[in-house]
Amino acid sequence: MVGGGTVSTRPTPPGPSRKDGELTGALVEAVGSHILAGGQWLLTEMKRTLGDGDPDDGRAFGAAAEGFRSADAELGGAVAADHWAGEGADAYADQNARQRMRAESVADADREVHRVLAGEAYQVSFHRRQIDELYNWLGELSEYTQWLDLVPRFGDAAKLMVETAAVNTALTSAGFELANMHDEASQNAARLKDRFQRRLRANV
Repeated sequence: MVGGGTVSTRPTPPGPSRKDGELTGALVEAVGSHILAGGQWLLTEMKRTLGDGDPDDGRAFGAAAEGFRSADAELGGAVAADHWAGEGADAYADQNARQRMRAESVADADREVHRVLAGEAYQVSFHRRQIDELYNWLGELSEYTQWLDLVPRFGDAAKLMVETAAVNTALTSAGFELANMHDEASQNAARLKDRFQRRLRANV
């Protein structure tokens, strides 16, 4: 879903959950496991494909839309005086009406760009957080699997099996996040393209 909402379709990883019930912003590093640490490295690389820093929420376009709305209001008050009549007055009124239509059209376009970019910024942040949760899940899991090293005979094999399955689950889940973001970005681009095509047709 676009325009501020998003739905993540992915399997829910089994295993330990966050002790505080939510992310704190600090990532949990895997300890005592090259497999889980390697999985976290791969998750980090996957997350990098979603960009770095705060995503652009289109706030500048929202401000521009308000500016054109104000210009439209100003033009609405710039009517010909009652004593002015004739071809000049008619031409002035016609040009003023055209200017108002242009201002309104640009304001609508900027507002739509703002809406789409704000939605996409939320989507990017959402999918980044989902991958961070997977990263932390692997880190927390390492606190449990490290004790398997102490189990005689079968401990190493059990640890290898559990950690490999966990990494596979985390990478599959992260793949769903990236695929969903790709689909959402395509829908956002289609919305912008449709909006500008309608604007061009309106100006013909």
